[in-house]
Amino acid sequence: MKNIAIVFIIALVCLVGSLLCIAGTQAPPTLSWNFAAQNAVGATSDMACFPNGYPSRHTVSLVVTGTPATCTYSLMSCDNAGCYDISGPQACTASVQFSVDQRPARCIEGYVDTLTGGSSPTVQMNYTGALR
Repeated sequence: MKNIAIVFIIALVCLVGSLLCIAGTQAPPTLSWNFAAQNAVGATSDMACFPNGYPSRHTVSLVVTGTPATCTYSLMSCDNAGCYDISGPQACTASVQFSVDQRPARCIEGYVDTLTGGSSPTVQMNYTGALR
């Protein structure tokens, strides 16, 4: 009987340890937004504001069409005072993904810094922000 109790305790400890390990490696909550495509220099026509948190880990996927000769894009953090570049200009003459870490932002928008050449080029931002 004593051996069964010891086996049960060991099994219980292993189960709890496994659950804690799994919980510690889960991905943080994320917030996603797909912005409208842009075909000129300027800010996105929409802005993503997140009421339940301030994402600080940002992943941006830019879908680029029309093979522009030059293209740079910035991720902007916006608040009541204005919008601020948190990524620096990112090259986007082809579809690309980039990340920005440790920059909490309540509202997000994209900004086409340069867009020239090509055949009617467009840039569309798909955004995911992680809350930690």
